[in-house]
Amino acid sequence: MRHAVAVGRSDWSGPDRLRPLTKKGERQAHALVDLLSHAEISRVLTSPAVRCRDTVAPLASKFGLEAVDDEVLAEGAKGKAVVELAHRLAGDGDVVLCTHGDLVPDVIRRLSRDGMAWDGDLRFAKGSTWALSWDGERFVSGQYLPPSE
Repeated sequence: MRHAVAVGRSDWSGPDRLRPLTKKGERQAHALVDLLSHAEISRVLTSPAVRCRDTVAPLASKFGLEAVDDEVLAEGAKGKAVVELAHRLAGDGDVVLCTHGDLVPDVIRRLSRDGMAWDGDLRFAKGSTWALSWDGERFVSGQYLPPSE
């Protein structure tokens, strides 16, 4: 998933990794609990950025999990590394990965080049989720789940 709406870079004077969610972003983070309540989430990994951690915190709490920071998901990281991480975790049940707008499009495009199908247009709004299906060997389909408003 892509982190929820955060305070804009131009409106924030502190370190970028510490930029918090806006009120809208907080609502989006809480809405993820309902959106993914049917899942059997076993792990939550996140970029170390506050806006990512705060996006998945309510969801992790709902499932009694700790959101674990992973630099592979940090802004500016490599899409190839995120795909490799997703492949390593795919057999572990439902896993949530929270990252940034520079990585989500690259990851979806890489997976589609490997044969993953998706429905609709490629979209990557803040607070959105891509639900990916794994067949035991590869990701076979992706469904875009838009953010709550």
